Amino acid sequence: MRKIFVLAAAVAALAIPVAALAATWDNTKNGDLVALGAGCPTGGTGGHTGGAWYHFVLNQVSPDFLAGVTVTATFSGNATSNPPYNTTNSSTVGPTAINKKVQHFDIFGVGTLQSASTNINTGADSKLVISGVVCGKKDTPARADD
Repeated sequence: MRKIFVLAAAVAALAIPVAALAATWDNTKNGDLVALGAGCPTGGTGGHTGGAWYHFVLNQVSPDFLAGVTVTATFSGNATSNPPYNTTNSSTVGPTAINKKVQHFDIFGVGTLQSASTNINTGADSKLVISGVVCGKKDTPARADD
């Protein structure tokens, strides 16, 4: 009987830290999109700094409309943050859209994307993926309906 309690305690000890993990982008995937972003023209200063906009999607967020989620991405270059601009090699942003169990994030970066992850546990089934990359400048382009 003690063996069962010891085994149950060991399983619980392993499961609790795993449940607290944030969603992390699998950097072995999306190599074509990462290469596209790394190949974008660079240069300029401030809002005119060239680089790439990465669109991340966080799928299967639990519970629906989970508040307070941010994504931090790290790049090999510099000057990667959204406003206010600085010369760190990481950028943290909140969602640009939330649709129940799916949250969207747009992150600007210069250089090669190295890693990306959420700040909090978003559910065991959640996945952080890149859905698109566009070359551009730091300043967010105006929307057509503005």
